[in-house]
Parts: sequence; structure tokens; C-alpha cells
Amino acid sequence: MMNHSPDKWFWIVGSDADRVYSSAAAQYVPVTDESYTAFVEAGGFATRIINEDELKDVFAQQYPAGWHFPKTRLTGLEFMNRLSTEESAAIATAAQSNASVLVWLLKLSAATYVDLTDQQTIEGVNAIKAAGLLTADRAAELLAI
Repeated sequence: MMNHSPDKWFWIVGSDADRVYSSAAAQYVPVTDESYTAFVEAGGFATRIINEDELKDVFAQQYPAGWHFPKTRLTGLEFMNRLSTEESAAIATAAQSNASVLVWLLKLSAATYVDLTDQQTIEGVNAIKAAGLLTADRAAELLAI
């Protein structure tokens, strides 16, 4: 039987079964991550938790002095605010003639939130970069947690 150690534990947040939150890594990792698979093979199991707010409460109780909990989910406005006015204008202009850019904007406007670790988000930012609207460095900054 494994000892419960919040600093070396994994959580399934909400219904997201493709990744787990690793307190040791202080970020989400895929369920195929070596540290997670080793944890499971050693008899561990990820704790199911309702949402990130509940997980933050767990860390607040265990680590009252503070715990780094990266914000991976942003509102569409929070995400767009990461872009400069010039970048936003260039993307809006490009959407008029570039279907990939238009689709990205439409998905962004329809999203409840933008998950910086989600493959669709990463692919969307890469599509904007491929359209010449962002440098590789700026694309990485937009996806930074």
C-alpha cells in the first residue's frame, strides 16, 4: 500500500481522463507519462477531484504557505489579452482570407475556456504561427503556463 504524499500524487480533474495533475511536476501530465505509469504500477491510483478549485483547496490545506499551481485554463478574453493589439489585428485581418485562421478564431470564440495544454489549442497557435502571424518565440509565450 502506498503512503499518501500530496507532494508526489496524481489527480484526475473533472472528467479529463487523458491527463492527470502531478503535484511533483506542478502541472498536468498525460496518463502515459513515465512517472504516472510507475506510480500506478507501484499500486497508486489517481484521486478523482471535481475541478481545479477543489484541487487548489487541497493544496491550500496541505501547504498553507503556498503551492505553485499553474493556471492552464484561461477564458477566451484572458487568452486574447496575451496577444498584442497588433497581433490581434493581424489575426483578424488574416481571418478574412485564410480559412485556418478563421476556424481558429471561431473555435476560440465558441470555447468555454482555452486550455493551454490541450492539443487543439497547441495546433491552433501553431496554425497562426504557420500563417506568419506569430514568431516561434511568441507562439511559445502564448502557450506558456
